[in-house]
Amino acid sequence: MARNKLAEQQAHRKKKEALLKQAKTAESAAEPKKQRKKYRRKRVKSQIRKLQKHGELLVSKAGFKREVIKILDKVNPELLITSNAVKALQASAESALTNLFIDANTIATQCGKRVSPLAVDLQAAVALGNKHFISKF
Repeated sequence: MARNKLAEQQAHRKKKEALLKQAKTAESAAEPKKQRKKYRRKRVKSQIRKLQKHGELLVSKAGFKREVIKILDKVNPELLITSNAVKALQASAESALTNLFIDANTIATQCGKRVSPLAVDLQAAVALGNKHFISKF
């Protein structure tokens, strides 16, 4: 008698699982899947070429100026800065960051055999200093 009851419970459980499985497949078939936005290599390369061609600054001028003024206020509240000085500071900061990312990318491709740099590569580029890293492997 115990065996019959156990067999009935197992059969009932299997039927319930099958019904749940059918319901899930019906729900998933009814809802369209969201497709990820794929960036093609051509799009990425064209964006890189576009950014390399234009000579404008990449960071917004107002945001950069705001941050510079915050830092100046912490150092000495009486200091003032001209707009030309902010432009020169922004150009040099962006140039330094660009060189840092170039170095990190070179480290990733040459030493790590990777396509994109990781945080470790950035740390290594900072440790190497301001020298533009060119590897001859």
